[in-house]
Amino acid sequence: MFTLPAIRISFSLTLLCLCILMSANFFGFIPNENKFLLESRVKISNLIAMQFLVLDPATETEKHHTLIRYLVANNSDVLSAAIRSDSGRIVFESNNHAELWQEHNKKESTPTHVLIPLLKNGRSLGQVEISYKPLQNYSVSALLNSTLFQASVYFFVLGFFT
Repeated sequence: MFTLPAIRISFSLTLLCLCILMSANFFGFIPNENKFLLESRVKISNLIAMQFLVLDPATETEKHHTLIRYLVANNSDVLSAAIRSDSGRIVFESNNHAELWQEHNKKESTPTHVLIPLLKNGRSLGQVEISYKPLQNYSVSALLNSTLFQASVYFFVLGFFT
């Protein structure tokens, strides 16, 4: 097959740039979207825990309910939230929390289900449960929407045609 040397050189240099881009991703120089989401979930959960530390669970239940409603309504990453008493009874829940929480191990937090203990004077009063959207999945549509894929296409097209 007849190909011009300029096309072969352009193709080779483009592939070299893509290899450099992939190695930069491998070594962590390109931001990881899932890592960013996990860090933001930790920050949100810590802020909620601090809010509940300040509020007295015995007398300020309406403020707790307002906080849960506000958390779910103003954060697109949060699917549901609830306050569960130490006895295991749900005191307050948003939307479909019981449905989203039923498959979760109720003893430890995961990237999609976060448990925040409510403590007063070292005694457990219950917990706040937050259910988040799943992190990035590995489907074809997720691949096409990923930053790395879009950057690779950009480098390939720009590198080949310049």
